[in-house]
Amino acid sequence: HHHKKPMNHEIFGDQFGAPHEDIELVAEFARSHDLKIILRHENRRSVVVEGRVKSINEAFGITLYQFESPKGNYHGFDGQVHLPASIIKVVESVIGLDNRPLDAMHFVADPNDPPFTRVHKPQDVAVRYHFPPGSGIGQTIGIYEMSTIRIPNPGYNLSDVTMTLNSFGAELTVPNIIDVSIDGQVNSGVSDLETVLDITVASTIANAATIAVYFAPLSAQGILHALQAMVHPLPTQPVPTVISISYTWGFDFLTNFLSDDDYTQLGKLFRDAADLQITVLASTGDLGATFNTARPYAAYPASDPMVLACGGSVIGNEGYGIETFEEYVWNDGTGATGGGISDRFVVPSYQSGLALPVQGNTGKAGRGIPDVAGNASNNSCYKLFIGGVQTKNGVGGTSAVCPLYAGLIAIINSQLRAAGAENPAGFINILLYDNAAIICRDVTAVAGPTNNAYNGTPGYIAGLGWDACTGLGSIRGNQLLNALRPLGCQIIFKKKDNCDPGPVAGTIAEFTAEVSGGVGPFVYYWEPVNAAKSSGGGLTDQKISLEIPPVATVFSLKLTVEDIAQISVTFSVNYVSLDPEIAAIEHALCEFVHWGYQFKPPIYINPGDPYRNRIFSVQELMGLNTLAGRVFNLTESILRKQLTFETGKLQER
Repeated sequence: HHHKKPMNHEIFGDQFGAPHEDIELVAEFARSHDLKIILRHENRRSVVVEGRVKSINEAFGITLYQFESPKGNYHGFDGQVHLPASIIKVVESVIGLDNRPLDAMHFVADPNDPPFTRVHKPQDVAVRYHFPPGSGIGQTIGIYEMSTIRIPNPGYNLSDVTMTLNSFGAELTVPNIIDVSIDGQVNSGVSDLETVLDITVASTIANAATIAVYFAPLSAQGILHALQAMVHPLPTQPVPTVISISYTWGFDFLTNFLSDDDYTQLGKLFRDAADLQITVLASTGDLGATFNTARPYAAYPASDPMVLACGGSVIGNEGYGIETFEEYVWNDGTGATGGGISDRFVVPSYQSGLALPVQGNTGKAGRGIPDVAGNASNNSCYKLFIGGVQTKNGVGGTSAVCPLYAGLIAIINSQLRAAGAENPAGFINILLYDNAAIICRDVTAVAGPTNNAYNGTPGYIAGLGWDACTGLGSIRGNQLLNALRPLGCQIIFKKKDNCDPGPVAGTIAEFTAEVSGGVGPFVYYWEPVNAAKSSGGGLTDQKISLEIPPVATVFSLKLTVEDIAQISVTFSVNYVSLDPEIAAIEHALCEFVHWGYQFKPPIYINPGDPYRNRIFSVQELMGLNTLAGRVFNLTESILRKQLTFETGKLQER
């Protein structure tokens, strides 16, 4: 998927947008029922309207009611929406007639103090996960925030963001933050843990990236409009290259909050994001494998096959080196990593080769989550400033994993762009599963909890390879970047030392393939011309040895490298075989020059210092320094002049 032709929003609209005539057909229907058109958008495949209750009822053949609920009052209707035959063939769903509060959560668990763990800064985790250097310059990270029952008015205060970043590192700067209001939901200006966590973790990792924060209301329509703004932005809106969603919108077997139509439309937006090379990350939750004490389920939207599902681990038992640490299943009393098997989505192609467990309630096969895991325990996560006061303990949850990896993707996208790659990282699930042993650090049950059981519900066991507890493990950032970088290669002539002049006639010389980017294992196609192969050079050989032809023969070596995705690149180099005697002279001259550089003046020996049982006088030392200067000047003069060689002698040109 990564290597396909890049697609921008204009190309997307031509291929996948709604036809203009269909949009106009729906708009005409709305106008005929006295409904005001707020927005029509071909790429979003949507028309947004508003109107009086009477007009809405007449247009859609329903009766709207006002309902009361412990979670808040809302409007809705009973029965089915009715549409005329003239537009029913082009309308897939009608969303927004019911704005009941969703069972949505943003996960931040309560802190505890188990042994072997300590609070970190995000960049500490990045170092241990081998994130590549970079600032994410030129990238935009879209961060989803929404109203919930617990936090009806999410937001942040810039001073808290500033103080938190300053506490993470003096070198960090406050990012360019753009607030995007969805359906009237705005930044409250009062910091909450969730919003500050998302912003500061992402910005610490990719400090030069723009942070676009989307504030959405607690409704299915609000979620849809937020995703539309992120994936298909209006001309005045930011254009994210990576999206971080540290929320769940319930569990994917439920239809009392999100309808089947809602799932369908949201799923299409996630697929749109993949087509547009936008990476979408979502947290799997902090409640282990549980929905209630008897029925394990998978959290949505992490369970959508086009989303990178992010579970939780714990970094602990650390030594002094980067590699001297252990990583455990996150199930330590502060919460447990979400994970399980979907009751809605079938097994995606990239998981088809796995021995997936069945869904714990239905016994059926389904999409498994998480895909990856990352540092999530409050005991090993991050202290924030809220209301000007630093939290006593760390703040984490799987909410901390999405912005961490979103920052990594922003860095990778920036580096890919600098390297001339056509595509950003985009949808990476297939790449991760195909190369898990290289890109991911497996998180098993060694030295820690064995599963994500929580609140009395049996969890899924962690073990070698993918599991429904920690997925494929944590991401090695440098390995992911290398797998995404454009494939390149060059041929390196193996020299004996720094003075080796090149391939000498009548000898055997070794050449090595140096590969950058791509995903191994690689296949090598060696093609020598005017030189015979001595050894190596097979499809799996990274090296080849050649018999160097007679003096002054031009010979060449061409190499084609192909990676596991059958992407190939070719590199060739020409050589001239050298006369052995002349090569020996060149080698000796080179060594002489290097030797001369060792005598670069001034050379100081203090008067009175013994040397070979004698004491130098000041005059002798001055003479020694003068001699050293003459040797240096002579060798430098030789180095600067161009020399040609004739048989048996040197001639200065």
